[in-house]
Amino acid sequence: MPIFKIILGSLIITGLFFSSIFTLKALAEEQELINISGSPSNFFRLFTQYVSRSYNQSDEHPTIQESSGQPHNSNVLLSVWGNYGDSNDNDQSNTEIDLYFGYQKEVFGVTFDVGGTYYSDPGAGTLYYTDPIASDDYQYDLFEYEFGLSYEFSLISMSSTIYYTPEYSEGVGNMTNVNYEAQIPLLRDLPAIGHIAYQWIMDETAIDQPDYMDWTIGLIYPTKEFDLSLEYASNDLSIEQCVDGCDSTITFNVIRNF
Repeated sequence: MPIFKIILGSLIITGLFFSSIFTLKALAEEQELINISGSPSNFFRLFTQYVSRSYNQSDEHPTIQESSGQPHNSNVLLSVWGNYGDSNDNDQSNTEIDLYFGYQKEVFGVTFDVGGTYYSDPGAGTLYYTDPIASDDYQYDLFEYEFGLSYEFSLISMSSTIYYTPEYSEGVGNMTNVNYEAQIPLLRDLPAIGHIAYQWIMDETAIDQPDYMDWTIGLIYPTKEFDLSLEYASNDLSIEQCVDGCDSTITFNVIRNF
């Protein structure tokens, strides 16, 4: 069943790609695609809720994010990312600071990204870990490797990224996440965005949750100063499998890129 879902998701995105190439090619010169996730950038974002891999990370409250990195013309990528707001852990932690580094290279139009992210939660170590023995099994701080490919066609921007961490949180062991993203212009100034991903963890029994698929669809409206987006995020977890924070969510976002 999981393999079927991955194949189905890949076929959906591939189908969107080919349909865009052959049916909307006449608009190619008029479109300017907005950068989708992959390389870090400088931005400021206001979210009605912070959702990551279909999990609500802000306890259904608004949150602020910002990122600062090196100039975009460098192949070496360095970035600091921050999220500020209530967390989904009884407010034990409300700040996340991540450090990203990587290398980016374009070959025949295909952009390769290799790098890693160190996720840190400065307040969690003193506020959340009350049991020194169990603290190693409930890590907020972790390192995640990633390898990505992206390509911008005349009317569609596509990317695929594999994320891997040898020691994921809550004592589940290693984690692998395969993510596909696409952006397609529906109208002149209204691109549609979407992603589909599948995540595996080594020990499902540690958190009583199976491997799962998640997806997001949305619209972006760019203005002179901000990008406005409306996104719907969900997954294939049943009510019994959804422990906390994994319900379907609609978010409204204001994004300022620099």
